[in-house]
Amino acid sequence: MTCSPMQNLAKVLRQNGMVRFVEHFAELFPTHHLKDLIVDEVDPHRGMVVEGRRVINFGSDSFLGLDQDERVKEAVIRGIHRWGTHNGASRAFSSVRANAEAEDKLARWLGTEASLVS
Repeated sequence: MTCSPMQNLAKVLRQNGMVRFVEHFAELFPTHHLKDLIVDEVDPHRGMVVEGRRVINFGSDSFLGLDQDERVKEAVIRGIHRWGTHNGASRAFSSVRANAEAEDKLARWLGTEASLVS
């Protein structure tokens, strides 16, 4: 029997340990949804408060911790005062000067032709 492209994709994805872990978790806890986790507070050292309990976040996508860096937070505040909370359009249509400048600086620092900040 031939498999559909989606079945072939699922078969390949299941070779990844993280995919198998998530499937196993879903089988063990079928009524839980990972996005149901509500974080009430974060600190600069990857700590957070969840349902009144202080825990350490080992799954952060902010692996450099820059989201809590005072210099970054101050720069974001300056950006909000200048640009508001939205740049007015999708990046597919336009970019604000700050994005273009940041991408140019990042590309020079990385020694690459270009970079993309999203």
